[in-house]
Amino acid sequence: MSVYSQTLRTEVFDPRVNNAQRAEFRLDKGRMFFSNLRLGNIGAEMTGSSDIYSHAVGAAGGIRRLTLYDGAVELDKCVECNRYLSWHLCGGSNDQNRDVSQELLRHGIGYKMNDNKVVDGNHGSVNRGNRAGGTGHKLPQSTDPIHQKERNSGYLDLRMALPFLDKIGVLDTENMFHNLRLVLEYEPFLSLNGRAKIATINLANAIAPLTPILIVDELKDESMKAKAKSQLKSFVWNTYEHDLVSIPAVARVAPAALVGNNDQTPSVTQKTVRKVDGFKNKVVNRLVMLKCPSDKTANRTLNNALNANIVRGLGDYSSLAMNKEKINYIVNGRQLISGEGLNSPSKIADVHADAWSNYNILPFSHNQNVGLDYPGNIPPHNVFGVPHDQENEEPNSQDPRIGQSSFVGVRIGDRVNTLDLEFERVAVSEARANYNYTGLGLDCHFYAEIPKSFILSKGQYRIEYL
Repeated sequence: MSVYSQTLRTEVFDPRVNNAQRAEFRLDKGRMFFSNLRLGNIGAEMTGSSDIYSHAVGAAGGIRRLTLYDGAVELDKCVECNRYLSWHLCGGSNDQNRDVSQELLRHGIGYKMNDNKVVDGNHGSVNRGNRAGGTGHKLPQSTDPIHQKERNSGYLDLRMALPFLDKIGVLDTENMFHNLRLVLEYEPFLSLNGRAKIATINLANAIAPLTPILIVDELKDESMKAKAKSQLKSFVWNTYEHDLVSIPAVARVAPAALVGNNDQTPSVTQKTVRKVDGFKNKVVNRLVMLKCPSDKTANRTLNNALNANIVRGLGDYSSLAMNKEKINYIVNGRQLISGEGLNSPSKIADVHADAWSNYNILPFSHNQNVGLDYPGNIPPHNVFGVPHDQENEEPNSQDPRIGQSSFVGVRIGDRVNTLDLEFERVAVSEARANYNYTGLGLDCHFYAEIPKSFILSKGQYRIEYL
């Protein structure tokens, strides 16, 4: 007989609060739940024409912050949750992402290569959006029946964003957590300049969050509840904290006249050191940096004949590879990586893989360009494995996702008193007028793996940094 009919019961909670800014769930007192909390029916609906979910994070793109509270005590949180998931999901295998996670969360991570060596980044069963040739998981329309909205919504295991849940095992609302609540804070759904976090087209039509549900498994058998209580002890887990620093834009140098076939416009080398203060006096095991444009208009497609406000590739969830960049971290006054640091796309990828294990990105998406004279030029079709399935969004150009998945991850393993980012790149003149890709201002988002301890004593608990 099924364990769910005897010792477990799955329950669905509706939010106590739900509006365009936030949703809040509360778990009943006097019960015991497994910590495998799941969110269902996440995503957005829109009026008017169709749209498709972000390829980077799918239906979770609207979730800006997730926080788990016991009353006013913060148990765990995920800041910039959508951005964190856009990187975290790449840690899954290609098969898992393409055949399972895409169907659950409606993203576009994972790929296949056909017999002609052309890379396709979408699963074969996805619903088409309204972009010419563009495919992806479709947002429901406000006029759709309930079952259609549910079919086009997403499902998220909260242990991916809140590691505390993965470690604790059970949530006892009778003896320990007397006022357990989960708070979702949404991105502003009416965003401009291509900063749409959940969709891929300019939000000219009204868009609103779907009403999420919280799915929990309640433990009913008294002997199993007693056993779970006896096994709950103090533990250490890794939470993921966020910080943000900005790198200023490089002033664009107007292209000089050609001398023969040679461009005489000088390039500009930018070297800067930025202080990262968000993890001061904390133990940092591992760190990752994601770089997206500060100017959110750069997230739009270029010279697009269909709609100039279509999101360019992964949009604001990108981590852009820069031209001839060199990256290093200064931890407590010492260089983390010797020599010139991370001075090539392959070294950046290798060090990230060493720290965080393998990750699932499109081929060449950690490189700035693949054999191009300048960004946005016609792609070299003689290079096998270059993605081509989104070229409709930016006619006569390379797939915009090339160079959008350059994650800079390192292992630190020390208490951080001071942390500085050393960054260097070369900005060059580009053939497109008023386009300065290599000199864009950058928002650098950091996620640090930081250990915390859950200390249990005489039925009471406290949470501390190590």
